[in-house]
Amino acid sequence: MTLKSEFSSLTDHNDLARFFGMSYKKLASIIYPDERDYRYTNFTIPKRNGSDRTIHAPSKKLKAIQRKLSAVLYEIYPGRPASHGYCKGRSTISNANNHLAKTFVFNMDLKDFFSSIHFGRVKNLFQSSPFHFDHSIASILAQISCFENSLPQGAPSSPIISNMLLWKMDSQLQKLARRNFCTYTRYADDMTFSFSRSQLPTDIVFSSGDGTIAPGDAIESIIKNNGFLINNEKTRLRSRYQSMDVTGITVNKFPNVKREYIRQIGSMLHAWKVHGCELAGAEFYSRYDKRHRASDVPKIFQHVVRGKLLYLRNVRSSACPIYIKLAMRFNELADDVPLLKVPEDLSAVSSLCDSTWIFQACYDDEKGVAVASQGTAIQLRNGILVTCAHVVLDEKNRVLKEISACKPGLSEQAVEVLSFCRDRDIAICRRAGYEETDSKVELETNAINIGDSVTLIGYPGYGPGDSHYMVDTSVASLYVKGAANHFEIGTQIREGNSGGPVVDENSRLVGMALSGATKSTGKNGCLSATEILKFIESAS
Repeated sequence: MTLKSEFSSLTDHNDLARFFGMSYKKLASIIYPDERDYRYTNFTIPKRNGSDRTIHAPSKKLKAIQRKLSAVLYEIYPGRPASHGYCKGRSTISNANNHLAKTFVFNMDLKDFFSSIHFGRVKNLFQSSPFHFDHSIASILAQISCFENSLPQGAPSSPIISNMLLWKMDSQLQKLARRNFCTYTRYADDMTFSFSRSQLPTDIVFSSGDGTIAPGDAIESIIKNNGFLINNEKTRLRSRYQSMDVTGITVNKFPNVKREYIRQIGSMLHAWKVHGCELAGAEFYSRYDKRHRASDVPKIFQHVVRGKLLYLRNVRSSACPIYIKLAMRFNELADDVPLLKVPEDLSAVSSLCDSTWIFQACYDDEKGVAVASQGTAIQLRNGILVTCAHVVLDEKNRVLKEISACKPGLSEQAVEVLSFCRDRDIAICRRAGYEETDSKVELETNAINIGDSVTLIGYPGYGPGDSHYMVDTSVASLYVKGAANHFEIGTQIREGNSGGPVVDENSRLVGMALSGATKSTGKNGCLSATEILKFIESAS
């Protein structure tokens, strides 16, 4: 019997106690308070606004019970698509990725999130679908989950229970977002709406002429009807002309950390090299890391630096030059901790970046209608540039006028389209300024398998001064379309990234990004390198 089926078949308090591997008498002695009440240890940690957050850490025995409850609830509850906090396979990064390159980002927080979820709400959760437990079992489960009549921040079971209780609210807010052509996500109590349009829907956000920002009536009504309140102190609206961040990640063009974060890593590595690990750690803890720790075991400075670098890699990419530079400095200093993985051939990474170009065309046609297109291209041998056919063609399969290729810091160069195939969405081009000494990459025709790690490179939503965009992902599926081999990647291919190179862990070119999927149709598909090679050979 699986954990899920065993939990669902509970009939009385004795069954519940056996589920946790003990008698009911033993369970009661752990979960019900006595005059001493050693069930929780309370401490505070500082918030970013300077106030304190109270954490209730359960005792070892109670924590073990809550962990098992949490494990079975994760099996039962898959999570709404909008929910990214405390969901397996999701994170602050997946949350932020939903709001990339939007016109506006609107952020809100729920007030007193965990303390708003009281004992009665938790008990009713276990009495309703899909559990339908009787009063006795539901009351015991609520007692396991709650402290001082609400969900304690610090208990392993609190995050999943909070997500389950917000199932209805997430569904209502998702529907509201769809009606207003925007995107909604939630990470714990942090809610985000983003908009591609310049006109803000008043159902979601109200912006007055004096700069006052307030949630729309529809949002306030949904949140209030679900038993929560908005923390107006944390309500903010940012436009694309400002720094827009979602759960600590900048989302103006691509997912990025703040400059201060990178500078801090560099300072930590410098202090480590100059003063040694012990002194550098002592300085860091005294100035920047004063948080309470439930364990008396001190943090290891090397692990702290490594963790920060891993976060940078996850947000940016393992092929990001900034990450590679800092990771190599870490590996030179590290002792008794696992080294960070960096590409074996750094020249290949540099060559990839140098070989990736922005394609763009912008002009008025014969009827005076503006025509614009933007995409990415990869330069191969003999000056050949490969991109998607839809980047260089109009709807009638006519080559666009005035196509140019450029890179940050270089002037635009005219592009000639040599051959194309609309069915396979591939075009072969050459730029006017090609020289034999220019960087280029070689196609790899090795087999690709589901689960292989790959990196997508390109210039989505390119604007003057932007650098290339990289994102680590994996091969999600293999498929054949139009008798050509394709593969799908597990990240969104954004507008402007069409034609961008997809490379493996050794920075070898294995495919080209095509059009991205929409919310309802399509795939984040890529044309395999073997098909690109076939087309080049057939066109030559």
